[in-house]
Amino acid sequence: MKLALIKTAAVSIALIATVGAASACNIATANQFGWDNSAGVQQFGNCNNTAIGQNGWNNTAAGISNGFANTVVVGQDGAWNTGVVGQNGSFNAGAVQQSGALNYGEVVQNGNFQTGAVIQSGVGNTGVLNQTGTGNTALIIQAN
Repeated sequence: MKLALIKTAAVSIALIATVGAASACNIATANQFGWDNSAGVQQFGNCNNTAIGQNGWNNTAAGISNGFANTVVVGQDGAWNTGVVGQNGSFNAGAVQQSGALNYGEVVQNGNFQTGAVIQSGVGNTGVLNQTGTGNTALIIQAN
């Protein structure tokens, strides 16, 4: 198992890449506070977990996983944030959770038996969920 943790302050970039074999389980976490931050996590393999947390405004987060039984969660608090989850494979779970205003959240999943969720609270937010394959579950919740 590989564990990666990055914490950054204002105006910074965090990039994490993990590669695991079929039996490997990787965990990657990026936490950022402030503004104009970018976080990118890319994982290959199975049973990987990705968590990106950002507080502030004008932040960008992208979590990408390829394989099976992967979990990617992007959580953002503030305004003008962009959160994207991209997954290829099967039995993956992806979620973008945002609170604040004028945020953009997108989950893109290709494969089978994927679960995708975009949950937003605030005003002026945009949520997109795009899935291809069979047996997928999609959920978008927007509340003011």
